[in-house]
Amino acid sequence: MPASKPCRRDFQPKADTYFMKYPLWMRSEIFPVLAALAYFSCSGAWAEAEPANPIYTADFEAPLYTPGDVKGQQGWTLEQGRAEIVTGTAHAGTACLQLFGGEPFTQAKLQLPAPDPLARVTFVDFWILPVAAEKEKTGELLDVDGARLGFFRTAEDPQLGEFWVFDGNPATEGDWVQTGLRLPVTAESGLATQWARITLRQDFARQLWDVSFNGRLVGANLGFQDADILHTENYIIMGDASESVFLDDLIIQSTNPLGPDTDADGMLDAQEAERGWLVDADDRDLPLTADVTRLEALVMGGQVPGLLGRRPRPTPPPSTIHANGTEEDRDADLMADAWELAHGLNPEDGSDASLDPDNDGLTNLDEYLLSTDPHIVDDRSQHVRQETGEVSTRLAVRVDREVLHKSRLEKSPTKARQRLERSLRHQELPGDR
Repeated sequence: MPASKPCRRDFQPKADTYFMKYPLWMRSEIFPVLAALAYFSCSGAWAEAEPANPIYTADFEAPLYTPGDVKGQQGWTLEQGRAEIVTGTAHAGTACLQLFGGEPFTQAKLQLPAPDPLARVTFVDFWILPVAAEKEKTGELLDVDGARLGFFRTAEDPQLGEFWVFDGNPATEGDWVQTGLRLPVTAESGLATQWARITLRQDFARQLWDVSFNGRLVGANLGFQDADILHTENYIIMGDASESVFLDDLIIQSTNPLGPDTDADGMLDAQEAERGWLVDADDRDLPLTADVTRLEALVMGGQVPGLLGRRPRPTPPPSTIHANGTEEDRDADLMADAWELAHGLNPEDGSDASLDPDNDGLTNLDEYLLSTDPHIVDDRSQHVRQETGEVSTRLAVRVDREVLHKSRLEKSPTKARQRLERSLRHQELPGDR
């Protein structure tokens, strides 16, 4: 990423790409929904997470900031235009950053220090009074390295502005995508009539980002615009050609500002606990059903249609191997901890071995021993292919109950799997005759 990034004000949203048709109720009822969400995020109905070491915070209040030109204050620079600390229009407190309208449009930039090299996720949270550009002059509102955001007037109503996001793709140029999230704006200037809270989650391991509006996750797994971004380096906010944009309460950190999120997977602990998911392991990409991951279900479950990008392949955690060659199994349920975490089970709760989340007649322990997915229905009349090391055996699940039972008598998941392999190696299966 170059130190001075070229402006991007010339993109044209592709309405025919990822175009989504939204119901009529959004045009009249989205505003009270947004207002309610704003209330929850402000009122403490969601507990605020305590940042351990925030990368950057800015409330634009004294004594760190003084009214006037923002250039040179707390790391801010001006690429072009005019931006000042002003009082009287703040979201909270008394001061905020005003990006004055005019030609050339204002572009204020914050260059950030490199975070902990082991941190793979960064959250960017701020409040904004945006200006909706005319469609033919649609301008980029925000560029945070991997994440880009736009805001422009809707075609059917000049008093509505809609957010667009950029879904990058290393194989193509990427696309601007509608979110369906709208704010009321003044017909003359396009300035939003209420503040909006925007939260971005950037995952540098997956090269994907998520977006939340007014505290609710509405977009996930959007692609980075550049494939070589390793951490959040630049925060660039753009103004409008004629009207001022206002920014307040910016925070950039490695913890989720919307509430406790122990595993930083973008799903709040309360949301995961309510659904029986893991709060201490990144399980967002684990399947909830054959077609929907946990994160996708959370995004699509809201009142506003959710926006989904590419689906990454879940990465199973590494196994812990003891000196005797057995895998870690803290709850002694004969399922290795790494396998349980990879499939959204609790490695500290032995009762989940007898559960059957996909209702296919196989318990979680059965699925572990057979190397099948506990969330995807397996036809027990079909052969399941299992490959472990040099062992490659076709299993007929309907005749394996006795073998599975004997395998459960072992004292470790490794030995249980070995017993199953030895037994099946000598077992004649239907279709092998």
